[in-house]
Amino acid sequence: EETLAKEEVIQSLVLADESAKQVLSPLGQFLGKSVLQQQNLPNVRINFDSQGPITKGKAIRALESLLTLNGISIVDLGNDFIKAVMTPGVNSQSPLLLDANPLDLPPSQRVYTRLFELQYLNVTQIATMLGSFVTPGLSTYAVFEKSNAVYITDTLANLQRFQRLLYKIDRMPSISEEVRTYQLRNIPAKNAETFFNNMQQKGLKKYLEGITTFEAEERTNQLLVIAHPDHFELIEELVERFD
Repeated sequence: EETLAKEEVIQSLVLADESAKQVLSPLGQFLGKSVLQQQNLPNVRINFDSQGPITKGKAIRALESLLTLNGISIVDLGNDFIKAVMTPGVNSQSPLLLDANPLDLPPSQRVYTRLFELQYLNVTQIATMLGSFVTPGLSTYAVFEKSNAVYITDTLANLQRFQRLLYKIDRMPSISEEVRTYQLRNIPAKNAETFFNNMQQKGLKKYLEGITTFEAEERTNQLLVIAHPDHFELIEELVERFD
């Protein structure tokens, strides 16, 4: 439906001090949906000039954006209806739960709810940045630690932005550490583990940045080391001296 609308072109779109109702009328026509209006929509005067021909898809996005800028949010109710409500409290209007990938839809300012399930990142890492990411005064979100997911209500355009971000950061981490073992001959492996762990917190701290772990294998008297490859030259020199 919207794909066809984007291919159609209208000669121009001009709004001159139009009320919310006057803007919602062409929006509903372009979408092919009936508009359900909240009674207490703000008294606004909206102006716009496309300055020439404009596709219906772009006209839809322009009208939705103009309404959003004036405190009116559009909630999609499926194939037949959209709802126009005041932005404060839009979450109480039960926005449509979006099952599809947000990036599969044309960008819009309509409000949806979406559950994002994380694959590799811990959801608590995402939670710390969400407050500055979502739309102020409109969006809400809930974090589900047990299922490692976040539930966000926001405009489709912002949900798409968040999905693009997840594609970049929710990835399997690159393995930059190596595992090596050292057979100790003169000292117990447990003593070596204690020594290196103490040094790592003190004198060696600035030389062993990142993930560096020392573990004793007492049965074979070996020291297991997990570290960045650049750190092993120093570690091996110290093992030789300490043993």
